[in-house]
Amino acid sequence: GTIVRTSAAFGFDKILLTNETVNPWSSKALRSSMGGNFKVKIEKNLNYNQILNYLIKEERLLIVLADSKELANAFDLKDFEKEFKKLKQTCTKIMIVIGNESIGIEDDLYEIIKKAKLKNKSLKSLI
Repeated sequence: GTIVRTSAAFGFDKILLTNETVNPWSSKALRSSMGGNFKVKIEKNLNYNQILNYLIKEERLLIVLADSKELANAFDLKDFEKEFKKLKQTCTKIMIVIGNESIGIEDDLYEIIKKAKLKNKSLKSLI
C-alpha cells in the first residue's frame, strides 16, 4: 500500500507486481495506499517471462534497482545522483525495482533484466 501511495504521489503511471507479491486490493494494502490504487495502473500476478517481454518492448527505459543485498556494489549517493542525471538525459521512462524487505531482489529478476538489456540496447540500469 505504501509503495502504491508513493508511486501515485511521484506520478508513476504503472506498477508491475510479480505473483509472489501481496494483493494490492487487500484491505490492509488498500487502506495504506490512501487511494493510490485508483491513480496508478496496477498489473499483478506477472511471471518473469511477462516482465521480460515488457522490458524488451520498452524504449529508452532506465531501470533503478533498490536492493539491500547489493550494497557492496552500489554507488555512494553522490555518485548515484551524478550517474542518474546522466542516464536520465537519454531515457524517457524510469522503472524502480524494489525487492522483498528481507531477501531483496531475487537473482532470477536480475537475470531477466540482463536478458532484456541484451535484446533491447536502449535499456539502462543502476543499482
